[in-house]
Amino acid sequence: MRKKILFYLSFFMLFMNVVQPSADAAYSGKIRNENVQIRHVKVLGSGGRYTVTGQVKVGEGTYFYTVEDGHNVLIPEKTLAKKADKSKWLPFKVKINLAKEQLPPNGTIIFYAYERDAQGKIVHAYSIVLEKFYH
Repeated sequence: MRKKILFYLSFFMLFMNVVQPSADAAYSGKIRNENVQIRHVKVLGSGGRYTVTGQVKVGEGTYFYTVEDGHNVLIPEKTLAKKADKSKWLPFKVKINLAKEQLPPNGTIIFYAYERDAQGKIVHAYSIVLEKFYH
């Protein structure tokens, strides 16, 4: 039960950090806020086909990403970048292809990036909306 509560609490904390695209950049995916470990993030695409690019600075662990709709994990944890020189920004490019059946009729597709430290804890979480669906 405790693990379940911690999972939901972690998810809530990640969800609260979702960065919305600015109104004038709704289709470009440009964002208005960045954290200190990820920068220059851009999202291109729609209808389940997206490309996410940016730069990441990896500390002691590895950076991962998932794609979710707030209720379901659509793409499970995958590696974004591995441990490197902390002073260097590493470029990344992720192509996301979701089946039409995976897209919510009403909801939001979210890209979550986060680092796992040496103990496996999630640190430096970052998220961005890929697309919103309203029917």
